[in-house]
Amino acid sequence: MQDKSVLDVNELSVAYELKTGAVRAVDNVSMSIRSHELVAAVGESGCGKTTLGLSIIGLLPSPPAKYISGEVNFKGKNLLSLPPDELRLHRGTEIAMIFQEPMTSLNPVFRIGDQIQEAIRLRNSRGKGSMGNERNKRGPLSRTGASATRKQIIDVLNLVRIPDPDRIANRYPFELSGGMRQRVMIGMSLAQKPSLLIADEPTTALDVTTQAQVLKLMRGLMEDVDTSILLITHDLAVASQVADRTAVMYAGQIVEDGDVLDLFSSPLHPYTQGLLACIPSGSKEGMKLRPIQGSTPDLRSIPAGCKFAPRCLYATKRCEAAKPELRVKEGSHRVACYLHE
Repeated sequence: MQDKSVLDVNELSVAYELKTGAVRAVDNVSMSIRSHELVAAVGESGCGKTTLGLSIIGLLPSPPAKYISGEVNFKGKNLLSLPPDELRLHRGTEIAMIFQEPMTSLNPVFRIGDQIQEAIRLRNSRGKGSMGNERNKRGPLSRTGASATRKQIIDVLNLVRIPDPDRIANRYPFELSGGMRQRVMIGMSLAQKPSLLIADEPTTALDVTTQAQVLKLMRGLMEDVDTSILLITHDLAVASQVADRTAVMYAGQIVEDGDVLDLFSSPLHPYTQGLLACIPSGSKEGMKLRPIQGSTPDLRSIPAGCKFAPRCLYATKRCEAAKPELRVKEGSHRVACYLHE
């Protein structure tokens, strides 16, 4: 694995402006993704994972969303400072995103091949600018003409291991299974060989067997397509299977991150420990699950100290009074908890 960073998020804070006041959905988040690395952002629903992903690619509607502070540096360029036209050149070409439910992303009245062809046309037109020239030379979508375009469509379907691509290209989305539709979305996203792919819960609507197939496919394509992946998921089991590093989020903050083996074998933050204790194990009979007590905090009334303190078994007066910083504990393992100072 290369040490060169593709993405560096530095102290990013994002809020939603509501009638009752501002809600900070991402709070002072810093993280990096290196070349050919898969980083998983995990946590309960509402912890800010999706907002983080949409913030990176610039898809948050403003209003109500508002960038408060921080930087999103992609290959050394702060995306938050770019004018909209220049940001659009990066979005979908250099940075791609896969959403949770492919049926809401694919147009139900157009054939699969037509939708892939539209993606090809848009990305080739964007590639005419100086930013896209280099990547279009490497990508499979630089040829022109009807027959060449058809071949490019088949190339996309072959890329994601779809059998009988000629037949699938003529089908409508509703004629495909959920796993097949998600493969189509992955293919459309990766066809232009983006440097960063953001996958927001890409396997949520799929059965367990299809989940494993899609995850294995995404992991295998990283080297083939020369990309890095930010995987957004609430499923720690999914993260443990495919991620190189994992960042655990709670109430808009990263409370722990590190190498996936270190984090799952030696979790440091009480929240991470609680999440892992909620996962059923098929190897130990009679073991009861230990759910985390309480509920996620209302972001409109966040406690002054550690956000997890009201639910934490080890909380002290200090935890309630001051928020702990995310500090390196060992190697690249970071944790925001006074227990590990």
